[in-house]
Amino acid sequence: MNANLLLFLISIPFFGFLISLILPKNKEFLISTWSLITVGLHALLSQLLIIFWLFGHEKEIFFRGPSIISSNNNYDFFISFYLDYVSATFLFFGGILTFLITVYSRYYMHRESGYKRFFSTILFFYLGYNIIIFSGNFETLMCGWELLGFSSFLLIAFYRDRFLPVKNSLKIFSIYRIGDLGLILVAWLSHNLMENNVTFLEISNPLLIGEHLANHSSIGFFLGLMLLISASVKSAQFPFSTWLPRAMEGPTPSSAIFYGSLSVHMGCFILIRTFYLWEQQLSVRILIALIGLITILLSNMTSKVQSSIKSQIAYASIVQIGLVFIEISMGLLPLALFHLTGNAFLRTYQLLVSPSVVSYLIKEQLYKNEDTQKPTHTYSKLNKFFYVLSVKEWNLDYYHNKLLWHPLKVIGRYFSLFSHPLTFSFLILTTLAVSVSGFYYFENNLSVQIQVTLLAMIGVIFGLQAFAERKTVTWAWTLVAMNHTWIALSLLLFTHWETHDVLIYLSGIVPSWLFGLIILKYLKSQESTLNLANFQGHIYEYKNLSFLFLICCMGLSGFPITASFIGEDLLFHHIPPHNITLAFLVAFSYVLDGLAIMRIYSRVFLGPHIKTYHDVASQSS
Repeated sequence: MNANLLLFLISIPFFGFLISLILPKNKEFLISTWSLITVGLHALLSQLLIIFWLFGHEKEIFFRGPSIISSNNNYDFFISFYLDYVSATFLFFGGILTFLITVYSRYYMHRESGYKRFFSTILFFYLGYNIIIFSGNFETLMCGWELLGFSSFLLIAFYRDRFLPVKNSLKIFSIYRIGDLGLILVAWLSHNLMENNVTFLEISNPLLIGEHLANHSSIGFFLGLMLLISASVKSAQFPFSTWLPRAMEGPTPSSAIFYGSLSVHMGCFILIRTFYLWEQQLSVRILIALIGLITILLSNMTSKVQSSIKSQIAYASIVQIGLVFIEISMGLLPLALFHLTGNAFLRTYQLLVSPSVVSYLIKEQLYKNEDTQKPTHTYSKLNKFFYVLSVKEWNLDYYHNKLLWHPLKVIGRYFSLFSHPLTFSFLILTTLAVSVSGFYYFENNLSVQIQVTLLAMIGVIFGLQAFAERKTVTWAWTLVAMNHTWIALSLLLFTHWETHDVLIYLSGIVPSWLFGLIILKYLKSQESTLNLANFQGHIYEYKNLSFLFLICCMGLSGFPITASFIGEDLLFHHIPPHNITLAFLVAFSYVLDGLAIMRIYSRVFLGPHIKTYHDVASQSS
């Protein structure tokens, strides 16, 4: 079978999305019909591809695109696609379910003000989904991963004039960035381990992987741990379970396609796709099973006390994914694929009928207030104890904020003293001194590593400031660009002043920052109040400006396949495997940048409008 068929299959949602952008927004029939044709054609060709592939003689299909950029350290950035039984399974139920959701949405979203925006975002999501399941290497996977995360943000915040949808979309995007951190480190370390840009075709060879990991058990454990973190975030496993019910603030069709069937199973996909990377690590397999088991116990109890049917379905889905995690840890990959396929179909159906659940009297069937058992005193205490914890969702949101987001904000505010002109000048002079000394004394490797780490830490400080900034929008935006600049300087020292790689990186950062700064300056000249203390909702009056600023956000945050995205990946692979501190600082900086950028966009343009003469929608959808 010709591997170009994979490229053709992926191009269908891509061109479908591009054409949907130019359709008139008041032509509902045209918009929905075009989306239906795009998704229906893709689903039909997908099923035909699977049938021909099953009856063919090829076990796997691998397509390697041309190199986009390469360097002299065995780095080669290329897009590749890969079809095996894992991809075929996700392609099978993904095509069918997306087609059904599109048909359902034609009527469900009728006369919604964001009708065109919804269908364009669904096609955008479907493009990211196909890139992920067909990805042939980590670089391609990260492209789809970013598309999926960004479309998730847009769909949760679909009702962008309401407080809770916008707040929850930002919260979920923040949790997604934790998964990005793990995936970035896996891509970096696997490149250094295999000494090239490893493909999933190579990873599917257990003998080859075993040979490279034979004397590197610690690297194998680290790879498995980072993959587990990314998978747990994406599939809402413990301790990240609470984001899935929050995602139900979006329209019901997007909840069904995203958080009932497709997106929520991407964590399982990553673990199955990279199975041979951590197969020999017993500790990793135990951790995967343990996280699945804890998720099952906690989410099962939580689902029984939910007052919202959508939240109950969300937690029920989490429970089944926990079982899938256990099956994957035991090496039962065909069973796991069969299980998650059934779970996807069931949850999609349940979410689609959830709006009419009251009329079906399902709530009365599920919740019975009769207590036929006479509990003992101890049983009654335990029952109330677990009931209260389940209602509070085991306080996971509280601990996320207490142990993760609140410390970052406190540290960022503490470093706000660097905004003072004197201390800021001191940072500039320190950077110049470190850079000049690194240029003239490059022979001392230890000295250079210390200097590079120092510059990277200064970049992290700027990122923390941007994340914690509440007053000046333009300063927060500039701090993000400074974070990128200091990271580029640190890696410039480490790469023997290979300015070509750094220029590629900055060619995406500088224009995005500059155009974004011009937009913010213009908006500030038009509005009396512009800060990050609360949601401003300026998209009401500046829709075109909001769209342009969103493009700048995408460029500054390293959106695929911008110059900044390629530059980030290129510079990151210059870091040697023994310098885990620098790798973590750089990856952490990218995560902070993404959080700060989307927070700026949300606070400035989304949410209830700050002007009182606009209608104020209810908080929740």
